[in-house]
Amino acid sequence: SSLGQDTSKMIWAKILQEFGILQDRWRLYSRKNYNKRTKTTEDPAYALQALIDGSKGKLTIVLDEMDGWIKREANSTWQTIERLRALTDDGRAKLVLVGYELLRVALQNDKFPLYERGTRITLGPIDNPTLKQLVTRPLFEFGIEIQSEEIITKIWKKTGGMPHIVQDICNILLDDCLNDKRKVIQTRELTN
Repeated sequence: SSLGQDTSKMIWAKILQEFGILQDRWRLYSRKNYNKRTKTTEDPAYALQALIDGSKGKLTIVLDEMDGWIKREANSTWQTIERLRALTDDGRAKLVLVGYELLRVALQNDKFPLYERGTRITLGPIDNPTLKQLVTRPLFEFGIEIQSEEIITKIWKKTGGMPHIVQDICNILLDDCLNDKRKVIQTRELTN
């Protein structure tokens, strides 16, 4: 896991460097630091615009976990999303937005800056073999295994195969194992 994180940091550092973006400025507006800041001279919308303005060529901007962002942006008259919409109107960028229910609802709301734009792809439930990999692979990276196939079946029934719910359950199981220093998830740990 730490190797993956270090590699990811190196890759993003190289991408940012190639675009001429100073890492210190990017870190200031990361999700981790955004929540810690109490005072800043720039709002996130301005910082995003400055980062984009400093980049050359056409951009593809991928924004994951949009639901939380939509909640925050609704209180600030959609500043950042309006800027992103303007970039798509100018043909300067393409957006890929990833979210859950709130994003779907927002895209149908005429007050949302990206109302009825683009192509929507709704991902449904995953099949059982994919669910099993989604559960076991991340746990395996931490040296944690599941006791029986019954655990996979319980997770399938509980989540209906929806990947984001599977991930939420696995995150809870992983946290419990790490906190208790356990290496096996037993069937009794999953409530019906």
